Amino acid sequence: MTMTAPVSALELSEFALEEGLREALAASGSAVAAKSGIAPFVITERAGERTVHRFDSPTTGQSASAARYFLRATAGGFDRAVLVWDGYVHVLGKRVDAVVAEYSEAGAEASTVTARRYRPKTLLRGAAALGPTIQVGEGHPLF
Repeated sequence: MTMTAPVSALELSEFALEEGLREALAASGSAVAAKSGIAPFVITERAGERTVHRFDSPTTGQSASAARYFLRATAGGFDRAVLVWDGYVHVLGKRVDAVVAEYSEAGAEASTVTARRYRPKTLLRGAAALGPTIQVGEGHPLF
C-alpha cells in the first residue's frame, strides 16, 4: 500500500495493533489458533510505502526471533517498523491475553512496546477486546 504522507511510528503501531487484535479475535474460536495464537508479523515503512511480512514458525518465540532477525538483517532500510505478536501482559498482578506491538523509528535509541488486551472465546462468552492500548515499556531498537 502506498501512502501520500508518512505516519509516525505510534500511528503505525496503533494500526498494527488493530490488525493483530482483529486477527486474534477472529482466530479465538479455532482450536489450532487457541494453542498458538496469531502468527507474528512485521509492518515496515520505507519512503511512504508500507509492507507486511508474516513469520510462521512452529512456536511464537521462533517466529518472533525470525522477525527480529529479518529487521536487523535489513538494517538502515526502513523509516519505521512494528513487530506484532499474540502474547500476554500483566495487569494488576494478573496475566491477561494481549496483542503486543513493539515499534521503532530509524535512528531511535529504543523501541516502544504497547499492547491491547483481549478475552479469548470460551464456552460461555465470545471473544472481546478489553480496554484501550496500554504502554508496556521499552526495548532495544528493532533495526
